[in-house]
Amino acid sequence: MSSTDEELINRLQTHLSTIRKAAGWSGERLANELGITKQTVSSLETGKTRMTKMHYLAIRAVFNNEIAVSGNEDLAKIIQLFVDQPVARELERLQKDLEEKKAEAEAEKAKREVIAKQSAIVGATALTAALIPASSALIPALSSLAHQLTKSIKK
Repeated sequence: MSSTDEELINRLQTHLSTIRKAAGWSGERLANELGITKQTVSSLETGKTRMTKMHYLAIRAVFNNEIAVSGNEDLAKIIQLFVDQPVARELERLQKDLEEKKAEAEAEKAKREVIAKQSAIVGATALTAALIPASSALIPALSSLAHQLTKSIKK
C-alpha cells in the first residue's frame, strides 16, 4: 500500500465521526450501510480498530453515494477538507520536488556537456600546438625530398 493510500486512510479514520455526523447519520446507520456492526464503526472512530483499505473504500463509496443521492454538499466539502485536500497538497509538493530534481539533473547534464566540449577544444588546441613545431620541420624536409625525387626522375 502506498504512503498516499495510508495517509488517506488515516485521515478518514481520524475524522470519521465528524464526517458521519455531517451526513446526519448515527453510528448504527453507517454500520447498516456498510454491512458491519455498530461496535466496528465505534472501534474505527475511536481508533481501537485500525481502518483497512477495504474499510476506507467501502466508507468512501457509501458517503459518495449519499452525496450523489441527497446532494449533501456540506458532506462533500467536509470530506474534501478533512481527507482529500491535505493529501492533494502533499502530492502537489512531491510533484514540485520531483520537477525541481529533474530540472537540477538536466542542468547538471548540460553542465557536463559544456565541460566535455571545453575539454575537447582544449585538447584539440594542445594537439595543434604540439604539431606546429613538427610541421615546421617536416615541411622543409618534404620540400627537399620532393626536390630530390624530381632530380632523380629527370635523370
